[in-house]
Amino acid sequence: MNRNFKLFTTSLIVSLALAALQLIYGTESAQCSFDILDEGATGIIVKHAVVMEAIDGKNHNLARVCARWNKILKDESKVGGIWWRAKNGIIGHEEFYQRFLNGELIYRPISDSEDGVVTRKVSDLKNPLDGTFDLSQCGRAGNHLLVTTDPSVFFARLGELIVVGVFLHCFAKKKIDTEAAPLKLIMDNWNGEAAPVGIFWRWGVWDNLEWYDYLTSASLVEISSKDLYENWNRSLSVLMPTNPRTPHHRHIGREWSGLRGPSKCCYIHLVNT
Repeated sequence: MNRNFKLFTTSLIVSLALAALQLIYGTESAQCSFDILDEGATGIIVKHAVVMEAIDGKNHNLARVCARWNKILKDESKVGGIWWRAKNGIIGHEEFYQRFLNGELIYRPISDSEDGVVTRKVSDLKNPLDGTFDLSQCGRAGNHLLVTTDPSVFFARLGELIVVGVFLHCFAKKKIDTEAAPLKLIMDNWNGEAAPVGIFWRWGVWDNLEWYDYLTSASLVEISSKDLYENWNRSLSVLMPTNPRTPHHRHIGREWSGLRGPSKCCYIHLVNT
């Protein structure tokens, strides 16, 4: 009963705070009554408000409630903070995000051997949802492949590189009207519960953002059990999503086939980490 009362009280205060925005919005001299609460209570309320905002999908201008709220939200907008997670679609999908965060890109030049293996962790990226892996120590793969978690990089003109995008479904959905807009073509058929991570391929010289191949039907176990080339062999093309075809019919077939060797050395590992 005490727990339910606390939840009710917190929700009530948050609701009052959101309603109060209509009164204090645009009024620089307005005195915020929430300043009388201690830091702990204020932090809990702000975080609860952020979650509510993420759930209902509306912008309540939380940072304008008062100076203390503004400061807390600035701190929570840093990578990993609750506002950062809300803005990137992580709220409600924390389990998938944690598995993605624990993931690795593994370069293995000799099959079934640890010689020359290079590991790049998603968690080592400055921003795990907006980062590009350092492949400079990965032989030919480092010269011809670019692997990123950032849709804006994936859809940029990057020259003669095979560009590989590795995106969380919940993140791509949240960014579908901005940097992930070209993914609108395939989002309706991407089941984020069955396949929480998708892999995408394109040739870095293309101007047409609708030219890419994608794998959005594989589980994390399936992705992890195959190298990038084998995963690409199961991919679909945006313009031919249902037509059976051989690999050279896909958008980047000719370019990708020339990199079969280095691409078969690279794995995206998302399980048992």
